[in-house]
Amino acid sequence: MKLNLGRYLSLQKPYFNTVINSNSYTIWSGFAFEMICLVNIDLYLKIRMTKGFARTYGYWSYVSSDDIQKGSQIDFIVEYQNGVYDIVECKFYNKAFTISKEYKENILHKIDTFKKYGAKGKFDIKFIMLSSYGCEKNSHFHSLNITQDITLDEIMAN
Repeated sequence: MKLNLGRYLSLQKPYFNTVINSNSYTIWSGFAFEMICLVNIDLYLKIRMTKGFARTYGYWSYVSSDDIQKGSQIDFIVEYQNGVYDIVECKFYNKAFTISKEYKENILHKIDTFKKYGAKGKFDIKFIMLSSYGCEKNSHFHSLNITQDITLDEIMAN
């Protein structure tokens, strides 16, 4: 019998050192960070001082029905009772995250897509960065009008 071991654990030692720089590890760690943030929504709301006002929260995405328009995915959104939405971008990185021009344009597209297809009635959008070590304060950071830059240390301190 022939085994296909392409998707199984490596027997190389130490295993962690063989995968830490791989693309699949980067994707997995980012997704795991998003899930930790979402599961601990109470800690997030406590930091934002909005715990009693939240109505719903969760992942949001828009899939375009044509090839012309680009879809969008938001790590998580918190909807409050007063028509305010927190659009939360989660970034797990090994140092302060640097917002590039391309990344800023991607964020602006996400916000515009949500305003068009996700927001209900009268609304106000608050954009929140939630990252392992915070964001570098460059021109792209400031041009996004980030409401709050929350770090993992702040989440875990509560």
